[in-house]
Amino acid sequence: MSRKSLVIACTCHGTLSSAIPEQAMADAIAVRRQSVRLEFMPSLCRQKDLDNLYALIEREKPASVLVAACSPFAKGRGVLDGIAARDCQVPVFLADIREGCAWIHAGDPESAAAKAADLICMGLTKLEHQEGVAFTPVRVEKRVLVVGAGPAGLAAAGTLAQMGMAVTLADRLGRMGGLLNQIGRLFPHNIPSQDLLSPLLRGIEHPAVEFLPKTSVTRIDGDPGRFEAHLNREGRDEVLTAGAVILACGAQPVLPENRFRAGELPGVISQLELETRLKKLEAEGAVASEFRSAVFIQCIAAREDAHPYCSSICCPTALKNAVRIKTLSPEIAVTVLHRGIMAPGKVLEELYRRAMAAGVRFVVYDPTDPPEVRGNGHVASVFLRDGLSTRSLELPADIVALSTPLKPRPETAGLAEGLCVRLDNMGFACGREPMQPLSAPVSGVYLCGTARWPVSADRAVEQGRAAAMKAAAFLAEGEIHRKALALAGPVSGTASTRTEACSRCGQCIAVCPYGACRRDDDGRAVVSGARCRGCGLCAAVCPSGAARVPEHNSTALRAMLREIAPRIVL
Repeated sequence: MSRKSLVIACTCHGTLSSAIPEQAMADAIAVRRQSVRLEFMPSLCRQKDLDNLYALIEREKPASVLVAACSPFAKGRGVLDGIAARDCQVPVFLADIREGCAWIHAGDPESAAAKAADLICMGLTKLEHQEGVAFTPVRVEKRVLVVGAGPAGLAAAGTLAQMGMAVTLADRLGRMGGLLNQIGRLFPHNIPSQDLLSPLLRGIEHPAVEFLPKTSVTRIDGDPGRFEAHLNREGRDEVLTAGAVILACGAQPVLPENRFRAGELPGVISQLELETRLKKLEAEGAVASEFRSAVFIQCIAAREDAHPYCSSICCPTALKNAVRIKTLSPEIAVTVLHRGIMAPGKVLEELYRRAMAAGVRFVVYDPTDPPEVRGNGHVASVFLRDGLSTRSLELPADIVALSTPLKPRPETAGLAEGLCVRLDNMGFACGREPMQPLSAPVSGVYLCGTARWPVSADRAVEQGRAAAMKAAAFLAEGEIHRKALALAGPVSGTASTRTEACSRCGQCIAVCPYGACRRDDDGRAVVSGARCRGCGLCAAVCPSGAARVPEHNSTALRAMLREIAPRIVL
């Protein structure tokens, strides 16, 4: 029985052979590593070759296995998962010789072979020096807490209930639906908001859904699989245990705050107030006699220092409401004063063209020379200088609708802190990375709807359903293990501490971005394996060497550097 290390190189259906000569790579490895067996396989992403690989491991019983194949962000992670699924007890490492080597050095086979040999030998060195950490699976609470009963939260709760998952839906208000209750119609197709809301409400009429109205979630502690949510329910404090959390706490509109004489002159209202008026007028099927002209002013309290972003839904909302007014009465004059209409995509472009065809007028204004709302006792007109022609215009107006952006709700920041969710510069919650925008850095936490950025109602529903499916998949197996945590990198790594060496300084707790480092009863640092994502910051700042990442320890890293030191040109 051989105790050699086994290196399996994937040729990717032969496409890597021209970039990395197999014999040159084998010779370079043999010079530095005599106790290595090198095998080539055509395609490890195929089940047949993966079965052959595992059969070889079972037959040879190697000391370790190094897989030289794709990046973990391509098919490499799938290969590792396939080996792990067979309950392989041999240490395994993945070396990226495809994207990180063959693709880069496609025109230089000699350098590609040398680099591939370096990557493989460094990986073998790491396997020799790394330490393993036993990860104890955690039994999960098969319940999902959904914070917020707007369209995203309702969609998430309904989807989970359909999959048989217990759901607690908490909302600070006593009524479900969020801002949809104030909106009459939805862009871009001008459908009644109830057409979207009613199916969502029916979806949560399920025994698996528990709705907690007038309930604020003040804090969320604990670890993935067993979060502890502190609730304030109509003045009573309660604690709820949930395996996963979906943040759908929404956003709120910025108030005009006396801009353009809002609050001073009757008739100067927000776009949301106009929604309420139009909803009533559409129900009555008539337009009030005093309503003869309307002016919309876009980008109020947006694209400035306090809110330096485009809210993205303001222009489509204004276009929708302008078309609604023209539908109610084509004789009403509607003018939109803007700094550039934001209507990206084919569907919103069609809405913009529909507004123009209905007779809506569009005028550009200069933010350094903003429009002036005129009137005495009631709004009468809006004076401005056309930003394109520089001509002075005075537009009659019975109503001036101010379009303001959405901003994060205050409770978002508090919940994000407990769950280690990063907020962007505007205060919205950010996902783990661009490729996983609905997943928070801490496993088992998901984001959707306007908590993460202003979106239309239908997009919020889509995000809520997607977040629900992620949460259900996370809790499906009933326990948290390494694969469920989706740790980054070719080999999952989690930090640990040697409590006997801990000085209780707390530096690891201060720098940990995932809330994984915490104090035990004696004040020493301990690490939650369910929260840790192996970033190594705790090991970097620990003055006593108590914190470390065994799978990526400093001894292994130094040995890997010594492996290639002769080839480094200073």
